[in-house]
Amino acid sequence: MKTLGELIKNYRKEQGLSLRDFEALCGISHSYIAKLEKGIDRRTGNPIEPTLDLVEKIAKAMGLSLDSILRAIGKIDAPDNSNQYENIETAQGLLFKNNNVVSNKSEVLSQKDEKDVQKRMQKIKDDLLSGPEGLMFAGEPMSPEAVESVLSALEFGITQAKLLNKKFTPKKYRK
Repeated sequence: MKTLGELIKNYRKEQGLSLRDFEALCGISHSYIAKLEKGIDRRTGNPIEPTLDLVEKIAKAMGLSLDSILRAIGKIDAPDNSNQYENIETAQGLLFKNNNVVSNKSEVLSQKDEKDVQKRMQKIKDDLLSGPEGLMFAGEPMSPEAVESVLSALEFGITQAKLLNKKFTPKKYRK
């Protein structure tokens, strides 16, 4: 399980953001973000405990829901899923598998699987945008942001299907 500071730091690295860039995204001072990443206030030696409002701002800046970020840092339990599949969500390149943060898909999907997902996404994108007006909703052309949102949701679905359909290998047989 990762801390909030580790999530922020990983997100910033993956997105190529400085502390000041992330400050602009979430509206929290860069010095406080640095304290969160370290997890401790150097002056007092006490752990940093942000308010729920600050965690919500951080979650929005990272494209996550407050619920998913609280689950990722172990502050709340995941809903009880009685099916046989693992609880897997994705947002902004982060994966949550069994309520533990996996920093990216490559830790779960093989390179072949990732290439397959990208190949399928390119085919879907080509098919969706090949018409004369592009992708339409209720008879109106969709905005580029809406198209990206639809494509992100489709990529999530394809990735989740890949993850859920991977064969399980018991630890004693793993190399």
